[in-house]
Amino acid sequence: MPLSLLGTLGSAYLGYRGAKKQNIASAQQAQNQMDFQREMSNTAVQRRMNDLKKAGLNPILAGQKEASTPAGAMAPQVNEAQVLLSTLGTASSIANTIANTRKVENQADIFGTGAQFARWLTDLMEKFGFEPDTPGNLGDYLEEQAEKKN
Repeated sequence: MPLSLLGTLGSAYLGYRGAKKQNIASAQQAQNQMDFQREMSNTAVQRRMNDLKKAGLNPILAGQKEASTPAGAMAPQVNEAQVLLSTLGTASSIANTIANTRKVENQADIFGTGAQFARWLTDLMEKFGFEPDTPGNLGDYLEEQAEKKN
């Protein structure tokens, strides 16, 4: 199994697992919030009465208002399958980028090797005393042979 495939599968699994944990945590937080709101609503009149007593006012005034009903909380939901697919797509894109980078590097090595060979050949010819501008070199010999055939 190619390393890029393992990375893709690992990324997808971790993304899915993280989204699932996020859903559970969100639901727990929403439940905590709803419990708090229920407690606040159920004790609103008692708390208002205590506040009026502390202020030196008649606590019966607290009964003039209804108990409040705070707004509810909703746990945000994450589509686990969407996270999985998105993560797979991202991991696949990264693997593709890595493969293309390696391809370009290999092509650069091929061209680099040709340039290195040319430099090596030029150095070798100079060591044997070959000078392209001097009379009697290989190029002159080939030209003479071509002229003889014509």
